[in-house]
Parts: sequence; C-alpha cells; structure tokens
Amino acid sequence: MAEPDADLAPADTKGVISWFARNPVAANLLMVALLLGGLIVGLGVKQEVFPDFELDMVAIVVPYPGASPSEVEQGIIVAVEEVVRDLDGVDRVTSSAQEGVARVYVSLELDAEPNKLLADVKNAVDRLTSLPEDSERPAVSLVTNRIEVFSLVLYGAQDEALLRSLAERTREDLLEDPLITQVDLEGAPAHETSVEVPLAKLREHGLTLDGIAETIRRSALELPAGAIKTDGGEVLLRTAERRQRGVEYAELPVVTSPTGTQVRLGDLATVRETFAETDESATYDGQPAVMLTVFRTGDQTPIEVAEAVRAQIERIRPRLPDGVHIATWVDWSQIYRERIDLLLRNAYIGLVLVLLVLGLFLELRLAFWVTMGIPVSFLGALLLMPALDVSINMLSLFAFIVTLGMVVDDAIVVGGGHNGLVCAAYLAQAGRKVLVLERRHVLGGAAVSEQVFPGFTFSVCSYVVSLFRPHIIRELRLVDHGLHIIPLDCSFLPLPDGRSLARWGDHERTRREIARFSARDAEVYPEFGLAMTKLARFSKNVIDSPAPEPTSLDPRELWAMLRLGRAYQQFDRDLRYLEVKLMTMSAADFLDEWFESDVLKGPMSVSGIIGTMQGVRSPGTAYVLLHHYMGEIDGAFRAWGFARGGTGAVSNAIAAAARGFGVELVTEAPVAQVRISGNRATGVVLESGDEISAKAVISGLDPHRTFFGLVGEDRLEPEFVASLRRYKLRGSSGKVNLAVDRLPEFRCRPGMGPHLEGDIAIAPGVDYLERAYDEAKYGAYSSRPYLNVVIPSLVDPTVAPPGKHVISCFVQYAPYHLQGGPQRWPEHREAFGDTVVDTLAEYCPGLRESILHRQVLTPWDLEQQFGLTEGNIFHGELSLEQLLFLRPVAGWARYRTPVRDLWICSSGTHPGGGIMGAPG
Repeated sequence: MAEPDADLAPADTKGVISWFARNPVAANLLMVALLLGGLIVGLGVKQEVFPDFELDMVAIVVPYPGASPSEVEQGIIVAVEEVVRDLDGVDRVTSSAQEGVARVYVSLELDAEPNKLLADVKNAVDRLTSLPEDSERPAVSLVTNRIEVFSLVLYGAQDEALLRSLAERTREDLLEDPLITQVDLEGAPAHETSVEVPLAKLREHGLTLDGIAETIRRSALELPAGAIKTDGGEVLLRTAERRQRGVEYAELPVVTSPTGTQVRLGDLATVRETFAETDESATYDGQPAVMLTVFRTGDQTPIEVAEAVRAQIERIRPRLPDGVHIATWVDWSQIYRERIDLLLRNAYIGLVLVLLVLGLFLELRLAFWVTMGIPVSFLGALLLMPALDVSINMLSLFAFIVTLGMVVDDAIVVGGGHNGLVCAAYLAQAGRKVLVLERRHVLGGAAVSEQVFPGFTFSVCSYVVSLFRPHIIRELRLVDHGLHIIPLDCSFLPLPDGRSLARWGDHERTRREIARFSARDAEVYPEFGLAMTKLARFSKNVIDSPAPEPTSLDPRELWAMLRLGRAYQQFDRDLRYLEVKLMTMSAADFLDEWFESDVLKGPMSVSGIIGTMQGVRSPGTAYVLLHHYMGEIDGAFRAWGFARGGTGAVSNAIAAAARGFGVELVTEAPVAQVRISGNRATGVVLESGDEISAKAVISGLDPHRTFFGLVGEDRLEPEFVASLRRYKLRGSSGKVNLAVDRLPEFRCRPGMGPHLEGDIAIAPGVDYLERAYDEAKYGAYSSRPYLNVVIPSLVDPTVAPPGKHVISCFVQYAPYHLQGGPQRWPEHREAFGDTVVDTLAEYCPGLRESILHRQVLTPWDLEQQFGLTEGNIFHGELSLEQLLFLRPVAGWARYRTPVRDLWICSSGTHPGGGIMGAPG
C-alpha cells in the first residue's frame, strides 16, 4: 500500500491556535478577559509626555567655596578627570568650572552597566588625596531626567528685582496646588548679598578682609552667599543656611571688644541684597522675562498637572501689577492630548470602515470578528504595559497610531524644512490629511534658530530673508502666526586701505557714496538697477509658476510658453540682449560692461557665486546674480531682511499655519526609505523599523538623498540614474556664528552706525574673489575668503542678552571636497574658523578679544547635521544647466519623479534655493 502524499498529511493539532479552534468558549473568554482587563488596567497606566529614561551619565559635583573658575579647574577638575578617564565603561568625560563649584560628567559606553560604573567612579574619587583642603566632599550620582509638562513666562518692562520677586511669588502660588510639586525659575539671576567694607573701617578695628570672610563662613555652612568687596579686591563666600535678607548678615557679630561690646557686620560694611552678575538674560516679546517650568513627578499625569497650572494662572493674573503679564510658553499636555485624540479618532474610523467594508463584501459575522481584533489587540497591549514598565507617552501613542495603520490617509512629507512645511500646509488647507516626519529635534531644515550658547540665538545656517514668496505669506497668514521681517537698509563694504562704500535704500545717498570712487559709475548705477528690476519682474513670473516644459504638446503648456514669449518680446532690444548676456556671461564680465570701479564690482559680483563652486569669472554666474537680485519684501525688489527671532521664525510660522490646518508634525523621526510596491510609493519605513502607509510621499530632501538614499538605484532607470549623477552639488560654503560682548568697530568707519545694521561684505575687489576661488579649485579653503557678515542683534534684541551681540559670517569658499577627502574637515574645522575670524579682524581691531563663543560649520557639518548633501546650501548648484526644466533632471522638473506617487518639493527642484517656499 502506497504512502499518503506528504502534502495531504493532517495538520499539526498541538499548537495554541489549534487548541483555541477546538475550544471556542475558551477563546471567547480570553477575548473578554483582554477587553475587560485592558479597560481596567488601562485607566491606571502611567501617563507622561515622554518616557523616563536613564541618561547614562555619572555626575561628580565638588563644591570649592570661594574659588575662582581657574582655581576650580586646576585644583579639582584636572585631578578628577585623571582618575575617571581610564575606567572601564567610560566613553568620554566633560567638565565645567564655575565660581565655587566643579562639575564633571562621565558618559557611559553603550554596553556599560550604569550602577557598576557609578560604584567605580565613587571609589576612584574617594581615593583622591590631592583635592584642596577647602573643597567639600564630592557628590557622585547618576544623572536623572526630569520631564517638563508646562512652561510659562512672566514678562514686563520692570526691573530685575521686581520681576524676580513676582516670579518667586508666582512659583509659591503654583506650589500651593497639591498637583504641582516641582517648579523651576529660568532667566532670573540668583540672589546675592553684597558686603562692601571701607578700608578705613578695617584699619579702625584692626581687621582684615579675609578675617571678615572667615567669620561669615563660620556662621553657617554650605550655600553661596556672594562676595565681600573693598577697594582692594573681592572675597567669594559660601554659607550653609540661606539668609533671605541682607539685614540678617548685617546683625552678624564680627568682633567683641574687651568690654564686651559687639561690633556687627552692619557697623563696618554696607550690606545689600543684589543679584549675581551673569551673562544670561531672558526676554519675551522684547521685554525682560522670567520663565517658570513645571515638571511632572511620581504618578501624576501631564494633563492633570497642566490643568492645575492653567487654573492657577487664571487666579494669579488679576493680582499682577500693571505692565506685568503672564503667558503660556509651552504646554506639552496639549500636544499629548492631541495625540490621544488622534489615536481615538482613527481607531473609531478604523472600526467603522472595517465593519462596513467587510460587511458589504463578506458575511456580517466574519466582519464583526475581524473588527473585534482592533480593540482586543489594543486593550490587550494596555493590559501588558504595566508589567513591561511601559507608559502611555508620546512615543507609545505614536507606535499605537502606526500599528493602526492610519497615521495619514493622503500624504507623508519627508523632511520638515521650510519647503516641506509649505507643501504640507497647502495640502492640508486643501483638505488632505498630512504627516510631516523630521529627522532632527527641531523643524525648519536649514532655516532654523537655535540657542547654541545660553542667551544667544543663532540663525544657524540661513540668515537673511528675501526670496520668500509674498503670496505664501498672505495665503498662509504667516504674519498672524508671528512672522515679522525687519528690512535691511544698507550693504557695507570696508576696504583694507581705510576707505569704505555703503549702498543704501536711499538711491541719492548711494549715488553720492559711489561717486567717491567713480563719477561715471554713480551715474550708471540707477540705470543698471532699473534694468535689473525689469528683468527680475519678468523672472518673477517664472519663479511663481511650474518650470516650463518645452517638449510638451499639451495645449496648456504651449499657451504658458506663448505667454512667456510674449512677455519677453515686450522688452526693448537692449533688455532682450541683456537677458541673453545674463544667461551666458560671467558675473565679472557682465558687470565690466556697466561699471569701471573694482570697489563697486567686487561686492556686486558676489551674488553670482554664493553657493556655487565657481568663480566670479566663470560663465553663467551672471544669472545667479539676477537670482539674488530678485529679493523682495512687501513688494519692494532688491530688498532683504531679518526675521525677528532668527530665520527659524519663518519655519515656526509656517509650522503654526500647518498645525492650524490639521497637519501632524513629528520630529526625531528619521525616514530610512520610501516603501515602494509595483513602482508606486505606498508609504515610508522609519529608521526604527516602523512602517507608515500613505497615498503619496513628498520628499523635502535634495535629489541625491531622495533617489539614492530613500528610493535606491535598483528601482530607477539607468538613464535617470546617469543624469542624476551628473547633477552637481559641490558644496562650497561654510558658516561661522559668533557671540560677542561688544559690537565690532571697523577701522574704516569707527563707531556704531546704521552701516552695521545691514549686511557687511568682505569683498574688496574682483581679483580678491578670484584668488579665493583659485585656492578652492585645488581642495583648500580660501586663506582670505569672501565673507557676508550680519549683526542681527542690532535690529532684533531678542537674539542676544543686553549689551551682547551675535555675528553671522557666511563664508565662500570652503570646498566640500577638501584635499584628502571631506572626512578630513573635522580636523580642519577650528583652523577654518580661525581663518574667518582673522579675515574679519583685519578690518575690525579687537574682534578676537570680544568673542565669547564661536560655532563653526564646515560643508561636512552641514551635510552631517542638516542633511545637505555635500554641504550644498541650495540642494544643487544654481548653474545654467541645472535651472528651469533641467532641475534636477531633464523631463522631471515638475516635482514628479519616476516613481508613481513620489514627489519632490525641495530646493533641488525649480526654481531653486534660498528661503523661497516656491518648490513647496
């Protein structure tokens, strides 16, 4: 008898699923248990905005009363670093020396056991015998993470003392509510007691400054009290019990006479309550401010803490003095609540859709049981969450939404740069459901404002606004969302020989400045400006429309081309010739036909080379000059400006408009690839492995990163890949941001004046610029580069503390392809920064000494940190062969891609780069 076919052998009946199939009652009971258990347990699951996590860092804090920062570094930090640096499990050690205290932070390697390393660090520090005698016992602990729930700001045109006092009273009022347990003050200087002792009093009683300081130290133990000052110096103090009022120090006995009479500190010195000197300050809406941050503790939920804070704010507000206001800065509970609402709304829609669709095409009973799988799965997960120590937070909610498969029904925008945000806002305004996924912790791409150093806000990459399309500002109502652009009135050129040239918005004033160098150029300059403005208006129609499609036979395309041709024909003959020259000539040659003074041609020609690996004598750079000539603010051409709060204010305003239309914005969500099925984009895969479905995917990344990174060469036609490889990026720019304690003073035009409120060009002539390019051609950054410098804090005081300033230096040339490869940029970064500072210091004596902090960004940094391939600020050079219908590839310049339902909206498409918004 033949053996039965193996394919017809009976199925395994010993599995769990088989057992439940034979025992349906047990399966139903399990389902009920999951539903009821999930409901009951889910109500008590821990809620928090973000999950608690260990920072994998050990902190060593060593108080050193009365020591200066240099004494702290030499006496404590050097010794501590030596004993902990070589311990097993240590990744790196960072330290800070402050007045009276040393802080050393030991970062753990990924596989290190925190508690073991904590014990090792404690043992190593305890064995130290070389610490100063006056230093106190080191405190060693694991760094813990606190979760912020709510931030509010108290602001008004008041002095520090009143604002600080009101902030402390507000903090006490908040803490009266039992749901509010942790409130920190930020932006307010610490209290300090000032003791000023005349030398005559010291001599009269035979005392010394050190003796008085020691008396104060002995009166208490371990808290900073301030300093004793005399004509001869200052002694830092530290006490253990905080004396809240200076009068308490005034009553402190200093010396007792033989007759028993006590001389108190107040008899010798002037004791006053003051505030500690600090470089930090806070402003809100241009007025002094103090921020109060509320943290969640224990089992409190973010929603109940935030509701308690809002209730207390309403009780506090009527009691504030006139001119003092209280406002919400960040309410994380609102974002948390919105995500919960999104999950519940999508779950409800999912249940209904599954039931209806399956009920229509299958039998109703099957539809019901499939539908029940959704609540069973989710409630079952809630049941297990406490056992796995998982809370309901922003990340777990996002995971639930992803699992539900309904994060977005219509579109995912990859990249939260300003173009991606514009695209998302318009799609949502049209009724589409949109999700934006941004890799970094902040939205905006290269148009971001970040407080890199305390109190100083940098426009880290892009630094001026001009090309941003006015209709986008109107249609998205960006002014209502906080966008305010401050026009720049001057373009200033200092010269090495002590002369200077300033071009103003006032044409007559500019003509007089130019006439000092060339009377002929002064006469021609207005004529040149008029011609360029006419060409800019013509080009504006091209910028605000999709790229022309010259090979199309579509009647609509032919009509658009005809209208463009008719507009061109309306120019007189000279203007038509001028347009042709712009498209073919170099910036230097083009300007040579108009002007004779190299002083004028130098700063004018630089617009042709910004962001390109070409020199001012390279053919085709004249058009880029026109591209930047199209700057427009409120309808005025050739206008540039600062966004109040930095260029990040542009992105923030667009993001606020997008949220208002219902866009979901998610940061720290890097996309690994576009999911493609049958040459159609169906969603994205995150680096975490999560997949999100969508009807369309729009990439805000540059063409190389989009196609070679997210899609992959294997899914593209060889001809398209070859064309894309010819698309030039070749980053050539860097950025240096400076925080300074005073304004730079130019040797050629001393003093503070309106010439500092615009942009400042270090471009003393065409030959200077060409020499800078010559070095870059061979893989070196320019030893004397072209710099475009702005000081936004002069017109926008919100970006720097009072009396301090921020300076932004755009640098050309810094080639991405450095000799030896771009990976060598980190070792040249600081030398590159020194070159920029040295170049500017040649015109501004004393600049080096004024620098408090410095941020240096090379093309390699722009690629690594901001995702700009090869560090190109325009997502591709603005050369003639990469414009209009050729950007990025011929045949694919209309935002479509060879992959269906995958679109691209970055600066790598028509009409190009800059804070423009048009590609979106």
